[in-house]
Amino acid sequence: MAEDLVGVQRELFARYETGDYRGALALVEDRAARLDLLWTRVAWWRACLLAKLGRIDQALDVLEAALDAGAWWSPSTLRREPDFSALVDHPRFLRLVEECSRRRDAYRPSLPGLYVSPGDGAGVVVALHGRAEIVEATVGYWEPPVRRAGWELMVPESTQRDSVDGPCWDDPIAARRQIEAQLAPIRHRRRVIGGYSQGGRRAIQLGLASGRFELVVAVSPALIRPDDIAEVLGSVGDGPQPRIVVWTGDGDPALPGQEVVVEALRSEGIDVELEVLPGVGHYYPPDFGSRLTRLLERSGRSSH
Repeated sequence: MAEDLVGVQRELFARYETGDYRGALALVEDRAARLDLLWTRVAWWRACLLAKLGRIDQALDVLEAALDAGAWWSPSTLRREPDFSALVDHPRFLRLVEECSRRRDAYRPSLPGLYVSPGDGAGVVVALHGRAEIVEATVGYWEPPVRRAGWELMVPESTQRDSVDGPCWDDPIAARRQIEAQLAPIRHRRRVIGGYSQGGRRAIQLGLASGRFELVVAVSPALIRPDDIAEVLGSVGDGPQPRIVVWTGDGDPALPGQEVVVEALRSEGIDVELEVLPGVGHYYPPDFGSRLTRLLERSGRSSH
């Protein structure tokens, strides 16, 4: 499932970024049966693409069918989604937002999930999912390179929700408490923390604040708003600071904020590396697996 999801997402976003919305929609509909456990994510993708193609009624049909089946999304996410700009004043969309608001208010978090894979003893890599990124996708990207390098992988799943199946780290205090509690049993082991998008931002914050991680790997960290930047810069603690590696793309809208954060941390004497990859947007680099394996192997050797 994780490999199928990663493959579909990568191809879907590539088609979307080139403006091939019909091709992206055809891909989603062709692969939907293989992603049946991720039906709410498939419904979201279909609705976005249908709306982008101007098929407003069909987009609303898809969202309403998913709602009838038990789905819900954060009202703010629905309103802010650029693909839904033609829907936001539609009476059917307004009713859908109202029902989603009711369901989110009624949501009660369950016990936090934690995916763990074995390693060969080099240490533990903690990977934080992006906002509304399901854990299976995070595992699909991080597990193969982490295991190749001989490290163990831990993927916490946030109890916070942006949608019925979309975990998020919106509350930074709650996020830190949950992650530190889940990592307490491995406090004496070597630890690396990383993450994508919102998870990348939280990884930098935890790395700076805790003094317990030797390396931070932030993939396209979500540093767009002034508040995002202030959160990170306000997290610098008194303990040992980790080395921070940021991988991003020249097409990432968060790049200006990432550059501000990197320069500010460097001015504090923190070892920060920023690599801007050509032709990459707000997503994982195409060579993420091999690049992460090399980085972890070097980190493993440097400890001996």
